[in-house]
Parts: sequence; structure tokens; C-alpha cells
Amino acid sequence: MKSLTTFMLLFVTGIVAPVMAQISAGGEPVSFSHRLSPTIDTITLPAVDAAALLAEDELEQQEGDIPLRFGYPFPVDVGLDRDGTWETLPNGDRVWRLKLECPGAYSINLVFDRYWLPEGAQLFLYNGDRSDVRGAFTASNNKPYGQFSTAPIPGDVQILEYIEPANVDQAGEINIMTVVHAYRPTFNPAARAQLRDFGDSGSCNNNVNCPEGEPWQDEKRSVALITTQGGFRLCTGALVNNALQDQTPYFLTANHCLGGETSWVFIFNYESPGCEDVDGPTDQSISGCSRLAANSASDFGLLLLSANPPEEYEVYYAGWSAVDTPSPHSVGIHHPSGDIKKISFDDDPVTSWAWPGTPADSHWRIGSWDDGTTEGGSSGSPLFDPDHRIVGQLHGGSASCTSLTYDAYGKFSVSWDYGSTPSTRLVDWLDPEDSGITVLDGLDAALSATISGTVTSTDGDPLRARVWVEGDRSYETEANENGEYLLETYPGTYTLYAEFFGYYPSEGEMITLENGDAITIDVTLEAQPTGTLQGMVSDVQTGEPLTGATIQLLDVPIPAVMTSPTGFYQFEAIPADYQYTVQCVAPSYGEQTAEVFINAGETVEQDFALQRAQSFEEDDGNWSGTGLWEWGIPQESGGPATAYEGQYCWGTDLDGRYRPFAN
Repeated sequence: MKSLTTFMLLFVTGIVAPVMAQISAGGEPVSFSHRLSPTIDTITLPAVDAAALLAEDELEQQEGDIPLRFGYPFPVDVGLDRDGTWETLPNGDRVWRLKLECPGAYSINLVFDRYWLPEGAQLFLYNGDRSDVRGAFTASNNKPYGQFSTAPIPGDVQILEYIEPANVDQAGEINIMTVVHAYRPTFNPAARAQLRDFGDSGSCNNNVNCPEGEPWQDEKRSVALITTQGGFRLCTGALVNNALQDQTPYFLTANHCLGGETSWVFIFNYESPGCEDVDGPTDQSISGCSRLAANSASDFGLLLLSANPPEEYEVYYAGWSAVDTPSPHSVGIHHPSGDIKKISFDDDPVTSWAWPGTPADSHWRIGSWDDGTTEGGSSGSPLFDPDHRIVGQLHGGSASCTSLTYDAYGKFSVSWDYGSTPSTRLVDWLDPEDSGITVLDGLDAALSATISGTVTSTDGDPLRARVWVEGDRSYETEANENGEYLLETYPGTYTLYAEFFGYYPSEGEMITLENGDAITIDVTLEAQPTGTLQGMVSDVQTGEPLTGATIQLLDVPIPAVMTSPTGFYQFEAIPADYQYTVQCVAPSYGEQTAEVFINAGETVEQDFALQRAQSFEEDDGNWSGTGLWEWGIPQESGGPATAYEGQYCWGTDLDGRYRPFAN
């Protein structure tokens, strides 16, 4: 049902809640500081029968592998071009506002099937009392597939405010396809405080920042809560490291959570600041992802987030083990029932098991948790071994605070290479260069260090050298034309090297970097001994010298030279003790190559005698052809694409009609 009513907006002055980010640009809505019209259009959606929906959920959760539902999705078709209220500011900018009402909703989140903003435009969303403001969302949130989603905002009223500059070349496009009415108080801190145990996880769960979670403070930052399958169901997953350790935002979750990935929202750092049950922030989120790989055999899904998490999220890329060895004890980090982040412990070894309908030994089985549990919403969450590496993701189980029974995690070792294509296994994505690695530690994106400096010769000349470090990790760069380089690294112990053609490589300098270090190391390279290569280029038939022939040393950074009027060329003082491939070409002639080794202090003579390429522009050159050979102008779709010189040549298939067995 869609009903337009008039909503009186009271002009409010005073303190406004901080603007929060979903990779947003900050700022505040124009209406907070400008006196706009007190009336805007309102769309009121129907109420929902929460009791009936909760009863349905209870039956769903008994099936074991259906993501927990927290909201009811209303399909809508609401856009800038036909809904809302437009106003023009004195400077010519335009403002569009729309109020959405979901009677009785604990929170509202939106899925846009069209989202494209021009440069300078801004979109804000906020609740009725302006206590929760999200945005500004801008052109930086545009995605190739044109969709966008928002994290839930508490309350049963949500206002959209779009500001479009007067001078845009193209108007923005915003269209809402789904409004999610939350009938669980998952994202409403005030309601959860009043209704303890309604929508919260069980009391046996441990907040991740309790003392027992202290050893897992890195790994917890990899874990995120997800709104999945159209924005109204919940799962958990984790960022994972890859062999290149380049912070590609790969995200591991469960296969049974998949569906509608372009509309998913990933909420990082949703946790209590301490051990008490204090609601956490939901503003550190990322909208949208693409599916890379999935397989029901081990119930895994690997996603690529639509953007790298911003620096302020302080995320961690979890390590993993693809070795099929049972852990003596295990840790799970997750969002049970969509609650703030929790941590669970099993002190016993896991055992190999098969979820019904999956291959033998495809899962790790937790017999029962010793401290904590899992619930709906925990699906897809990582299982860590004692070395703090992911060994599986939650498929399902019957464990709860009142049922000390099993949970099953799809094995990482099975997900690694059980599939036959990149879209059905992990190895192609997490080890893209096929290094053979099967164990990898985590990577802390919040930690960094830099090495910079200048590479010069002993004479002070800048060198565009290759500069790299080896050690705990490997990083590489190339100096610029001024010899300057910058390596963005990770804390650890390394050896720094530099090399440039014609110079001895540096011996290597040992470096230990702490978090935040920015050190400068200049490198001086000593030139190697040199030699000289020279010779003559002539016509093989007449012996006449060829002027303007080009001689090039292949695959080395030495400029080519051309022959003088006497046919002479010379490479003077080139690096010695090196075998060069020398190529000689001249207009209207063929080419020749030669392999030449230069010793230190030596002058090597290498002459070239080139065969002139015959021209057929005037006539057929007194040649005669047999079979399909003919003289003429080749067609674009014919045999030879063009003549070597001019238009005419000898060839087969000049008319473009291929004959079988033609030469």
C-alpha cells in the first residue's frame, strides 16, 4: 500500500547527532541549517504481524541452514522523478526530500535498484528525531552495477534528503526497490535495552571484549555482520588474507547465506566496547559485493567487497589453514541473532563429519561448546584453530545456550581445492600465483611502515632502479626519474635491495620496522665495467653502406642508435660481461640479428649486410607464380594484410577468398 500524506517538519535548532559513515563523505543535510518547506511527501507502508513472522522464523531455524530473518521486505518503486518534494535553494542547488513510515518498525534499511549520483551531489538518510544520520553518500558510492544498500537506521521513520548542485551535467538517479521493516530490535539499541532477551542472543554468550577474548583482538576485527538476501536476513563472515598480502577485500562466509550479493551490507566493529552488554556502532559499513566462488560441498562462499574498508575501520585480514588436520581446541567469533560480536570456545578436538548431503569428511564438528554458543545470524562465521587461522565457516547445528549440542563448520581445506573451477574453490583467489602455500597468517591493515630514499650512481646520477625488500613479507617498487622511491610496507624485519642495469646490485641492508616507522635509506650503486660494440651496415649485393639503419640491443634499457652516412654505428661504454641480442633494420631492407658477448674493456666489431626488399610497385619484378601465387594488391580480408612496402606484392589469396590447402 502506498499513501501520500502531508508531514509537518518542525525546524529544529541546537545540537545534531554526529554524521556517521558507510564509506561516506560526512557533512550534514541542508535542512539542518536552512529553513526549508515544513511539508514533504510521505510514503506510509503497511504494518506487519510481528508475532506471525517470529513464529515463521522459529520453524525456519529448525531447518538448520537458513539465514536468520530480522525484517520484512516491502517491494516498492520509489524514485526522484515521481516521489518526494523538490525545492530550489537561493544558489540554484536543488533539494529533494522524502519521508518513509513503517509503523512499529524497530529499524528501516533500504535497497536501491538504481543509484547514480553526479559529482558534487549528496544523499543523507536520518531517522525522525535526527538522532542517527548517515551520509553523505556521493558519486564515490556509484557502482558499475548501479545498485546501493544502506545499513539499518533505528526507528519507524526514515527521511531521505538529496542535494544536487545547480551546475551538474547530468541529473542523479535514485530509485528504491525494497524497504525493510525490522520486526526484531536487532539494530535499535533503545528497544533492546527495554526488551532484554527479545532479539538478543542467549545469556551464555561472551562479548568479544571480555577478558577471555583478549588474545583474539586482532582476529575479531576481520569479522563482520551481514545483511543478506535482499537486506532482511543476517549472517556473519570474515575478511581473509591472500598469498599476495595486498589487502584485496576477500570475504569468506557460508554458501547458504548467498543470494542478492549486490545489495548486501557488511557492518564492521559492531561490538560492545567492554565486557558489559553495551550496544555497539553500526555506522562502519560497506555496501555491495560480488560473488567469486562458492560450493555447497563445504558450504563456503567467497566474496569481493565493493570497496576496501577505510583506514578508520582498522580491519584485519584473517589468516587461514588449508591443511586437513583437526584442531585440538577451537574459537568461533560471530554475531548470534545479529547481536553485538561474541566469542565462543571449545576445549576439545574437532572431528571430521559430513553435513547431510555433503561429501564425507567435508566439515569440522564441534561436539559442544565449553563457553558460549552459536545461533541464527552466526552462519558463515569463522572457526579459528589455536594458531589463530581460519579452518572453517559455520554451516549450522543445534547448539544454543539451552542445548549443549553440536555445530558443523565447512572445512577450509575442502573449500580450498575441492571444486574443479575458480568459481567453485578458494585456491585460485587466495593463492593467485600458485605458490603452493597452504597456511597463511593474518594481516593487520591498521599497521604500516614506510621506507623511502634515493638511488644514485657513484657519480650522483639518479637511477630508475628496481627497489625491493625480502623478509617477513616482500614488497617491490621502481624509483622515478629522480631516483626517488617509496615502499609502503608492514612492520617486520627485512633486507632492502636495489638493482639497475649496468650496475652491481646492492649488497642488501637489514631493517627492522615498527608500526608507524617512516625511515629513509639512500642507495648508491657502482657501475659495472664497460665495453664497446660497433660495426658497419651495408647492402649485401652492392656493398654500399646503409645510412639511417637502426641498431637496437633487445631487452635492455639502452637507447637504439642509427648508422652514419658511412654506415657506421657504435654503442660506447655499455655494460660488459653480458651477452646482447643485436637487431639491425633499415628501410626497404630485411632485418638481421646477432648474439654478441662484450668483455670488460673490449671493443667488439659486429657488421651487418642486409638484403634489399624488392619493390613490386612498377611491375611483377619479372617473377612468375605457379598455382595460387599472384601479383597484385591484397584485400583487407585476404591472405597478406599489406605489402611490405607500397601497395603491390606477390602472395596467395589476395582477393580474400580462402582456398583450402592454399600456401
